[in-house]
Amino acid sequence: MRTYYKTFSVLIYLAGILNLSSAHSNPIEIKYRVQWGEVYIGDASAKIELSTDSYKLYGLAKSSSAVRLLYRYSGSVNAGGRLIGGVFTPDFLRISGIRNDKQQSAETLWSVTNSAPITFLNPKLNLEKVHPISQNSLKNTFDPISGIMNSLKTIKLNDRCSGTYRIFDGRRRSDITLHDLGKEELVADRNWSFGGPVWICGVTAKPLGGHKRRSPSEEERIKEKNPYRVRAYVGNISPNLIGPVKLVIESFFGNIIARLDIKSLNLPEQ
Repeated sequence: MRTYYKTFSVLIYLAGILNLSSAHSNPIEIKYRVQWGEVYIGDASAKIELSTDSYKLYGLAKSSSAVRLLYRYSGSVNAGGRLIGGVFTPDFLRISGIRNDKQQSAETLWSVTNSAPITFLNPKLNLEKVHPISQNSLKNTFDPISGIMNSLKTIKLNDRCSGTYRIFDGRRRSDITLHDLGKEELVADRNWSFGGPVWICGVTAKPLGGHKRRSPSEEERIKEKNPYRVRAYVGNISPNLIGPVKLVIESFFGNIIARLDIKSLNLPEQ
């Protein structure tokens, strides 16, 4: 069930991760549907507002009624930031979630550019169960939203997936690396899913704090990163909009696939 939790954690950010070539005053509304095999297990949605120099978003994710007897999750994210020197820079990130009746939240503030952010946690990290986060490692970090918005900008500019991003979500610190797995013509395998040319990005993460303590053998296994295990498919959703249209997470229990629901899109007029 930890795979489900990680999936919804990723999706709650994905629903807000878009990149536009121009600003719009009207909010963008977007939704992803999540399946484990052929079983619908939940969805994630977001509203995004972008101007010439700032962005705001509010996202929600929840498990479906079909799996709530075994696993219950709901969460939200509220984030905002600015475009400084062509770089998406976070101002704040607020996340909260309930997993099987256990609630947790984090509010993180980036008050000074390139310095360590300030975080308010509830509950605090249990250092008997998770690794500590070095204060020094928090300098020059991005929240997941701004980090991947910057990566989308790089994909559009370089026509390939690349780069490593210093990510902090208030509870975990990771270096996220995108690997270029080429391009393909994605076939719409649902009547509501995206079809068209996409970049394929392999995604790997190097945990640097806030992650669960494991046995030495488990830690060694986790270090062996397979860029094909987590794959993000990025496409042009509209002439001015680029974003993830599909996410595949391979696991021992089967693949979890999230697809952009193009029929639920609410985009600004071009």
